[in-house]
Amino acid sequence: MKKKILITGGGGILGRILVQEMQKLEYELVVLERKVHKKVSNHLPCDITNLDEVKKIIHMHNPDIIIHLAGITGNAECEEKVHKAIFTNIMGTHNLLKACIKNKPKIIFASSREVYAETKEILKESSLLDPKNINGITKMFSEILIRDFHVKYKIPFVILRFSNFIGEA
Repeated sequence: MKKKILITGGGGILGRILVQEMQKLEYELVVLERKVHKKVSNHLPCDITNLDEVKKIIHMHNPDIIIHLAGITGNAECEEKVHKAIFTNIMGTHNLLKACIKNKPKIIFASSREVYAETKEILKESSLLDPKNINGITKMFSEILIRDFHVKYKIPFVILRFSNFIGEA
């Protein structure tokens, strides 16, 4: 049986690339975007800050895995839109996690190297978290929420801390 994967942030730079590559594999995809630009059957409009909307979609599609890419990203955009970044990134992640309590799909979260302190040393997963900007702060808090939901509700997870992406917006 095909695994069902739900991707949040499917309209972003990383999301578009991931969706394109995942469509080549044997997965059933459901792609969430804030605004769906093309009429594609498996692409659904969803604002992750709307808990009811998120719950409805998660319960309707019952994914095995959720790849969580949605959010306000980039240091400049987060600093320009502080309230929106905090609300979207942290509360959006919280909403997604609340919607997953019953079915417990595995969460794969796209975090950022911005959660680490500034250093010239080689970073490890265990390196000190000490974000210096809103992007890093929201990613760190989202990671904390994910770990908390794992402890409380046994929701499995993987956190990936990416460096910068370069691509067409």
